[in-house]
Amino acid sequence: MTITMAEAAPAPLSLTRGERAAGHLGLWTATTVLAVLPLRHGLTATRTLRRVAARRHATTDEAVRLRAAVRAAARLHPGRVACLELALATTLAAAVCGRHLDLVLGARFDPLELHAWNTAHDEPVGERNEPDRELHPAYTL
Repeated sequence: MTITMAEAAPAPLSLTRGERAAGHLGLWTATTVLAVLPLRHGLTATRTLRRVAARRHATTDEAVRLRAAVRAAARLHPGRVACLELALATTLAAAVCGRHLDLVLGARFDPLELHAWNTAHDEPVGERNEPDRELHPAYTL
């Protein structure tokens, strides 16, 4: 199965304090989990947290706002914040807000590029559209 990524939505101009706090908490937790635990254990912990905390699926608008909150927190973060950190942090921020957001691990080919992204209702969140290089999902959490 291949997915052509949707055009990235513009970042919301005004985020609430709760969204900003969730973004910072999600990013801090994601970078700590990725630094301390093997990826499979971090994904298991994320799945468990999401199962306990998430009451309903996030709408596309909520997902875009949480992604923007994580990106805003990433500008202040001293370490590496790439696609895996952003996607995991957005998933954790959504869980903190009581929302369910999918984390997808996959790849692009020619040349090979591994990538992680979020989906809300099977629609990619905050990804650039590159029709000549489709993303192929390999694992969805």
